[in-house]
Amino acid sequence: MRQLQLDFMVNSMSTRWIQILNNIEKEPNFTLVALSKRLSVSQRTLGKDINGIKEYFGEHIILCAKQTGYRFEEVNHDCYMDKKADLVKSEILFAVIGQIFRGELKPFQELALEYNYGESSFRRFLLRAEKPLKSYDLKLSLNPVTLVGDEENIRKFFYDFYYLGEYTTHTIQPPKIIHSLILENLSDYLGDYEVGTGVSAAEFYFLVYLMMNRVQQGKLVTLTFFKKQRITKAKDFIMLYSLRDLLANAFNINIPKDEFIWLYLILVAQRTINQIERERHFYSLFNQRPLIKSVAWKYFSNSQFEGWDRKILTDLLSSFLASKSLTYTLHPIWNKQLAEERDQAIVNHSQAYQTNRQFLRQHQKVLGLGEQFFEDVVVEFTLFTNLLLRTYYPKKSVLFLLAGNSIVVQTLYQQAKQRIGHNHRIQLLPLQELTSDRIDAEEIDLVVTNYRPYLWEYSLKKDYLLVNTIPSENDWTRITKQLNRHLY
Repeated sequence: MRQLQLDFMVNSMSTRWIQILNNIEKEPNFTLVALSKRLSVSQRTLGKDINGIKEYFGEHIILCAKQTGYRFEEVNHDCYMDKKADLVKSEILFAVIGQIFRGELKPFQELALEYNYGESSFRRFLLRAEKPLKSYDLKLSLNPVTLVGDEENIRKFFYDFYYLGEYTTHTIQPPKIIHSLILENLSDYLGDYEVGTGVSAAEFYFLVYLMMNRVQQGKLVTLTFFKKQRITKAKDFIMLYSLRDLLANAFNINIPKDEFIWLYLILVAQRTINQIERERHFYSLFNQRPLIKSVAWKYFSNSQFEGWDRKILTDLLSSFLASKSLTYTLHPIWNKQLAEERDQAIVNHSQAYQTNRQFLRQHQKVLGLGEQFFEDVVVEFTLFTNLLLRTYYPKKSVLFLLAGNSIVVQTLYQQAKQRIGHNHRIQLLPLQELTSDRIDAEEIDLVVTNYRPYLWEYSLKKDYLLVNTIPSENDWTRITKQLNRHLY
């Protein structure tokens, strides 16, 4: 369950249960002491919660005590996820947000009566929503109960809560007819894009439905003038705008052209790491800052990137930075990241995050990055560049000098192919070529051996790693880190 969703839960026990499950899904072997510190909950309360969780999920999980703590395991994943989703079934704020999304607006007193709560209790629940909504610059009005704030911010909140949120019994999804309607009428054009987008099919359908839903309620976005005429002549926009008549006929809805421009700009601002020509085209169309490419080039100017394809890296990063600048110009709220993405960048890539933060702060003005959501951009920049480095990391040549019987050697070679063979070149020299001169002559970046005498027998001048006779999981991690040292 996403933190944003947890922030709207009012049942304290259900909230704790989901927090416990979120943690033990990641660390299935745990102790009450460690979990208690992490969640700031007493061990006594946790003990009761764990017993309650075991009883609630029944045969769908294993949650048992060991000498060293507890072990958690999902037995039936689908049933487990269904039961977990049901934990928020009675959450009042989830129901209220759903009514607001659907435009079923009612006064505060009427909703309190409908949900069988006293007015003071219901008001207390609504006050709980103030803090998470404040991060979107939104508020709740009482008569009727609805979201108040900029339309862009309201749409971003719904997008984060429903599309990015974990599925629950309250999750709102696009009608299936939208999916079939688009496929039946536009299948010949889908995929033939000039600029394209990094969004998934599910994300696209949700954004279309979100736009439709808000338009039906008379809630329209206000677009600042941004080369509208040029946008409306773009091939991708023309294809997108062709949905207008299809949606009008199917849903009896008249969607203004500005709404499709909004949707188009949201879509194209999501860039990719593998469609280089489209990224270059996006940059040529939407870049507003003349120094972006030089900043991107500077990011990869470090000597550690010798041997990399810096031109491709620079072009892809330039496109990404142009998209962030564009988003700041049109709708800054869409730069906002959820807590889990922030944690992933700050915790899992802490060194890169700090380096990137300093780099972006240094070039903040020329990149057109505002102060609001700056930290969120650092998070996305860190995740994007990490993805770039993993995708375009130069292949290394690895020589395995293996000892053992034929089955062991062949098994280790197969393991090497499975674990690192997709990203690097693996070599095994035949017996007649296994000489010091031949090893030195080969273009080899790393030698891996499980036989210590080879270290002095061949006087290795290359970088090498000595592993166990049967390499352990830690050995494979060492090999991977040595090969991908810029990624850790």
